[in-house]
Amino acid sequence: MKKLIFATVLLLVLATIPAALAETMVSMKPVYPVSYLEANAPATYELTVENNNPFTDNFYVNTLLEIDMSPKSLGVIPSGEKRTFLINVTPGQDIKNQYVGTNFGFEYFVRGDNNALVRDKMIVHISSLQADLDILFPAAINPEDKEVTISLGFKPDLKLGTSVQVTSELMEDDFNIMITNQKKEVQLKLNDLSKKNAGVYNANFDFALGNETIRITKDVVLSPFVNVPTEEVVTGGILSRETRVKKTNDGNSAVKVIISLNRSVVASLFTTFSDTPKTRKEGGLYLYEWDKELNPGQSYEVYLKTNYYVPFLVFLLLLAAVFTFRVVTKSPVEIIKKVAKVRTKSGVFASKIIITVKNTGKPVNNVKIIDRLPAFTEVLPNRFSVVTPSEIKKRTLVWSFPQMATGEEIMFSYIVYSKINVFGRLEIPAAVSTFIDSKDNFRETQSDRIYILSEEEKKPEDVDLAEGM
Repeated sequence: MKKLIFATVLLLVLATIPAALAETMVSMKPVYPVSYLEANAPATYELTVENNNPFTDNFYVNTLLEIDMSPKSLGVIPSGEKRTFLINVTPGQDIKNQYVGTNFGFEYFVRGDNNALVRDKMIVHISSLQADLDILFPAAINPEDKEVTISLGFKPDLKLGTSVQVTSELMEDDFNIMITNQKKEVQLKLNDLSKKNAGVYNANFDFALGNETIRITKDVVLSPFVNVPTEEVVTGGILSRETRVKKTNDGNSAVKVIISLNRSVVASLFTTFSDTPKTRKEGGLYLYEWDKELNPGQSYEVYLKTNYYVPFLVFLLLLAAVFTFRVVTKSPVEIIKKVAKVRTKSGVFASKIIITVKNTGKPVNNVKIIDRLPAFTEVLPNRFSVVTPSEIKKRTLVWSFPQMATGEEIMFSYIVYSKINVFGRLEIPAAVSTFIDSKDNFRETQSDRIYILSEEEKKPEDVDLAEGM
């Protein structure tokens, strides 16, 4: 009978081995891994899902971040087969604003109705077409010209196949182009310029991205002759900076000059100007703009000065006040709380909480240390070091000491565990100490809050949770 039971158990274990070894394999191949700040046009990838499980399943793809992945539903994949899908990835605007000009890596996951979650990582480049694309015109356009040659090219190593529509008082044209980091020349047809005044005109470039367009506006100068050099001088140091910009019309016709400067939101609070500018906010910057009509030989100069002396002085005074307050109100009993991850033989999440209590002042009496367990955790019984709590109330531990002499230091620890894995960071509540000081006053102090990071790379120690359970 015992042999029959042993054989049956062995057959059941062997039968589960293929299911345990089977898994879903995923891979992401970039097709056009670029998302633009100015539009919702998605980056595109090829997602390959291989169902190595012994059963047909319905699969989905998604991410926990503010990123739209479509289609989310991949459909049914039979056992032993793999399918490739074209996935559109559109980061949210907050992500684009924060990571513009960089590669943004994030985690996505593929799951089935009956399969375990499979995680993988992918990278999308966040680009600003306004910042990354160079559109270069010649210094000036002759009114007798019928065409003008411009050059287009990306500053970084990007490429984009698109159609472009150009509209301006000077020209109207459209063309298709593959833009790379190698500049390409394009000839645009000009309108009849014989009746146009000399000066600066706008040329709007509308680039098609899917069902959207991104507009970039460039200045175009029409002769007879315009030459407006700019002189910019920056003086000062960390606490005070002044920028002076001067534009001079060295040409032979009247021209409107524009001076643009910017400051951060904080710096703008301490900034003064020579002339009142037009102001607008874009992101974390305030943009200041001055314009002036200049006849030949005339100049226009503005300055923008940022002075941090007053706020710096206020900061020093506040710092001195905070320091004085901390010295006056400092508690004689100090609590330091630390956490160290431990590795359990069963794979359950566990951490050691270490508390150090030190009396840096005069002797104190009736000292109690009160600590609360982190969320979703339980204390491991019989694993307290040095000092066992005098009270254990649900999720609260209490250690009591009749008195603590000057300079006395006590260190003790306990272990918490959770059957729920921690992702990101888990907040550890502050430990609280109550005591009677040398003047018979009831006092209270607490430790700093600390966190357990799931990606923490400190070498853990082995703990067998079965010993305390």
